[in-house]
Amino acid sequence: MTSLGSLPLELIPLIIKQVHDQRDLYACALISKLFYATASPILWQSLTIPNKASLTTINNTLRTNKPPPPPPPSLCHAFLGHNIRHVDFCFPLTRAEFLAFIQHTVRLESLGINLALIQPDRTITKHLEHHFSHLRTLHLKNCNMSPHMCHMLRQHCLQLGELSLVDCTGLSPRLVGAWMACPSLKCITVEGGNMDLEEDNHTPPRGSVVAAAAEDSQQMQRSPLDVSHEEKQQQQQQQQHSLDRLSLIAPRISFLDLVLTMDNMDPIWSQLTCLHLATCHNVNEAMLWAFFQSHGRLTSIVFEGYSITDTSLHAMGMFLSTCLEKVHLIKCGRITHHGVRRLVQCCLKMTRFQLDQCGILASRFPEAQLQHCIASSSRLGALYVRSLDHKAIQKIHHQQGWDTDTHLKKNNQQSHRKEEHHSKTTNEPMDE
Repeated sequence: MTSLGSLPLELIPLIIKQVHDQRDLYACALISKLFYATASPILWQSLTIPNKASLTTINNTLRTNKPPPPPPPSLCHAFLGHNIRHVDFCFPLTRAEFLAFIQHTVRLESLGINLALIQPDRTITKHLEHHFSHLRTLHLKNCNMSPHMCHMLRQHCLQLGELSLVDCTGLSPRLVGAWMACPSLKCITVEGGNMDLEEDNHTPPRGSVVAAAAEDSQQMQRSPLDVSHEEKQQQQQQQQHSLDRLSLIAPRISFLDLVLTMDNMDPIWSQLTCLHLATCHNVNEAMLWAFFQSHGRLTSIVFEGYSITDTSLHAMGMFLSTCLEKVHLIKCGRITHHGVRRLVQCCLKMTRFQLDQCGILASRFPEAQLQHCIASSSRLGALYVRSLDHKAIQKIHHQQGWDTDTHLKKNNQQSHRKEEHHSKTTNEPMDE
């Protein structure tokens, strides 16, 4: 019978890579020195630290860790801290705890940290700057987005793909400029937070906010003497087309207005495909109308706890009819079944339409399957539509007497007439 010790060394990493459960990896690490040498780096790649006691144990292990006896060359590995790539702190860190841990890491790719108890100083930011150049995912909680933090985002987060800000302060146009300076940034999530009071009281007009942020980010990247005209155009194109997903969850009103109010002729994130708005009660229909018009590549939209009406659904059908695929509405009680049906009919690429707690009766959509409906807890015998799957949407598209192309042409003609009327009225001389 063949023993594990007689296996070729090349097979051991292949075996370990097929083990995905954390407990099984622990068991593999206890088999032998060879298995430990392969399993240990994988175990230390991702750390979720729930409390201070766990952090103390990890810090003690990293501090006392010494290189093991030399294994075969193909399985050599460095200190345990060199293997750490993903760290998530589930509790507020103190300055001493942060410095004690971060000194053992070399190349972090994902970091989730609560900075409620830390006021970033030069020592803290020095360590952050060292790791920011490798970060691909950054989750900040209770962090003050000071000018220095925004500067670090501009200068060092060249590979950052996902940024999440939860209950952060100092949100300002300066932060938008930092986002634009990250060429690989694909996903932004802002949950809660407060505006910078000084900048909030002196907020420039809507049309100039985004332009100022863009100009600020370009100036902070490199000196104009060091960048050619072609490189500038390439940087601007990368910045303009980088962001893919934007989530705003209960943000400060003025900051939300800053992010959503883009220049219709030259939007910052023209390639945006996913939009998620939650608990944004102060977003008006005109703001969404302009946003949909200037971001015609949206494929997925989620509105949660927001009182949109059929007007917003009509704007989606008018400007996103050729690309919109998924819509998820949660607690949007002001929409009607007429608006939902018109939107589905306009969007030929629609594959799913979810309606959670929107009050749309199932009798209004006989195309919906029974398993996609939910009974009312307050109204006896009432069924509400929870979602329209691909089959139900196909039935709506193929209804008799409905010509989708004609409807789209009619909507385009109406919008064109409105634009012509608006241009005429704005060009007319004012009466004395």
